[in-house]
Amino acid sequence: MRFKDKSVIITGGGGKIAKAYAMAFAKEGAKLSLPDLASADHMVKAIKDMGGSAVSMACDVSNEHSVKAMVEETVKQFGTVDVLINNAAYFMTVWKGPFWEMSVEEFDKAMAVNVRGSWLCAKAVVPYMQKQKKGKIINISSNVALTGNPNYIHYVTSKGALIAMTRAMARELGDWNICVNTVSPGFVVTEGRQV
Repeated sequence: MRFKDKSVIITGGGGKIAKAYAMAFAKEGAKLSLPDLASADHMVKAIKDMGGSAVSMACDVSNEHSVKAMVEETVKQFGTVDVLINNAAYFMTVWKGPFWEMSVEEFDKAMAVNVRGSWLCAKAVVPYMQKQKKGKIINISSNVALTGNPNYIHYVTSKGALIAMTRAMARELGDWNICVNTVSPGFVVTEGRQV
């Protein structure tokens, strides 16, 4: 078991994409923290039913106080944080349309969740990773950051910014043996996106 007793945070922990990550980590022995705006209790139950260890908690990744509380609770439960997967995203309920008709508030919300949220989560876990001189941070971007997509300029821009932020974080954290990478999946069919 490659992740036996490793503490893994997966933000947006109640969603379908997070489920795939969480189940894979659980099978490898990880202890999972699954913060989400909505409940991730169904995921905790599924992981515990297979003999794994998991907790869920409410968290708004765009809010610094909420993120700090989530990381503190994870450390209280599991002792530290070994892996952070910044998976939470503002996408399913985004306004869709031409960028020149988009409100500033809509653009800012995408940036707050998709960029600031990932930064806040990384900022909160890094002191623990620096102390143990190792860690992994994985930022989930999207292939649309490279291809573009009409009517989603806020989402596309936020995911492009996440790639740039990942590069900067990787350079800053390498001396502590903290590895920072981006995964940029393509289109994924989830409960909100049935074909």
